[in-house]
Amino acid sequence: MITVTDAFKQAFQSNNRFWKYKAQITRNSPNAVPVDISDRVISGDISCEWERRSTFANIELDNYDYALSPVNQASLTNQVAGVYDPLLDSNHILEIWEGILTTNGYEYVKKFTGLLGDEIDADTMPGVVNLTVRDKSKRFQDTYIYQSKTYSPLATPALTLAEKVIQDLITTFLPDEKITMAVDDPTNFVVGLPNQPYTAKDINLWDAIQQIADAFNFCVMFDENGILRMKNIIRDYSKAPSVHTFDESVLIKDSLSTSDSDVRNHIMLRVQGLDPIEKKDEESIAKYGRRYFEVHRSLSSILTTAEQGHKLVDNILADYAYVIPVDRIEVPLMPHIQCGDIVSLVNTRLGTNAITYKYRVVSLRDSFTNDKKRTTLTLHGYNAYKPSESIAPKPATNLTSTFITRAVQNYAGSGWVGYTKTAYYPMLKWNQPTQDISGNALSNDFGGYTIYRKGPADSQFFPVASVKSYIEAQNLIVNFWYDYTALAGANQYKIVAINKFGKSSAESSTISLTKIADAVTN
Repeated sequence: MITVTDAFKQAFQSNNRFWKYKAQITRNSPNAVPVDISDRVISGDISCEWERRSTFANIELDNYDYALSPVNQASLTNQVAGVYDPLLDSNHILEIWEGILTTNGYEYVKKFTGLLGDEIDADTMPGVVNLTVRDKSKRFQDTYIYQSKTYSPLATPALTLAEKVIQDLITTFLPDEKITMAVDDPTNFVVGLPNQPYTAKDINLWDAIQQIADAFNFCVMFDENGILRMKNIIRDYSKAPSVHTFDESVLIKDSLSTSDSDVRNHIMLRVQGLDPIEKKDEESIAKYGRRYFEVHRSLSSILTTAEQGHKLVDNILADYAYVIPVDRIEVPLMPHIQCGDIVSLVNTRLGTNAITYKYRVVSLRDSFTNDKKRTTLTLHGYNAYKPSESIAPKPATNLTSTFITRAVQNYAGSGWVGYTKTAYYPMLKWNQPTQDISGNALSNDFGGYTIYRKGPADSQFFPVASVKSYIEAQNLIVNFWYDYTALAGANQYKIVAINKFGKSSAESSTISLTKIADAVTN
């Protein structure tokens, strides 16, 4: 929700609301001066789509004197210091504010910052110009990545956190935009493994960013001020505070619909480097029948641990295992509501109440003409049928290490000189947890482990492997792991146990060891 003053809130609660709009366009040249076009605005709308992570504006401008016609070189509006430079041109910045009359005069809320270029239509009968404008995601969507650099803990250890990968993609492919992403909620997720690096290719920049963010349950979107923000997505908003409650006193229209066409209750994740993760919601299957969905294999270089895979599958089930009520409402103009806000709805005729019925704003449209100002919202309700919570396992204990050696005789094309090379590999061992944190017994095949390493050149720990806790075909308890990729020097390790439902234990103790460099004998 956009922050407003007390005077704004007081004026908003009044039965007599007087609205005014401000709009200005700034050319994309150095030291350009904003041009106020407020008196030209006839009508328009601002639309935000949560699923697309984008906002659009459609504005009708009065062009009675044809001064705004982009090809009118004689127009003073289209000149800068006597040089033809049309005001309405690609990548010029449009900003829009919605204001209400308060005791302190008109107070404005900024609603949109975007770039011209999608559509500029000049019509002579009548003399108007219609603009279709996209927020700053336009530059990202118009930028194609054939192939980015490679991101992995070995090649780029400082860049592998999800938000740092996203920022580096922006800096690399849009260097002149000088965009710094505001990270409201750090991810703590790593992209890429030493043997499975991440590379963005054959994709536009915006889709590459969204692919990374979606995999880790984050939203990346431009706000009304044109600032790119990254924040965590609240999946269970049944107990989240509502930023606003809509009741029958403001509802002009309210329609509720449901559909089971998008239900998915049998999820399979198959990505390279991880064991398949399969989850079902049996209650949903009994209610709707089996609805299968498989996660795209292109996420292989993004998801690097079983924990991340489990979280992604859990999020898909949370969103799609059951029918979601969709409410579409029309209310008087409410400029402070934003896409992604959590709101409540009270309508006795439909049976909704503020306690049970929490919604996320998934689309928003502010429309304005001289005689009508409206906000139209599409609201997605939270699924009340939640599967019972799983309980996290206790951590693994007694983490120790030793070294194994392997001697290899030289061979053609080996790249090294000598007769024999002896390599030293760390072997980790631990005691597997036998209980969850509530004291319930765990079976041998409770799940597995994520192994983290901090190498000689690393400033932090990175996940390097995910292993099962038990191999049924061999009746083998897996409480050990060999590190074949460790570099010579000081290395540190810790592990996290994770059950089949994606619940993680606390971290184990940390151990340190010094890996011996490979030795060559003649």
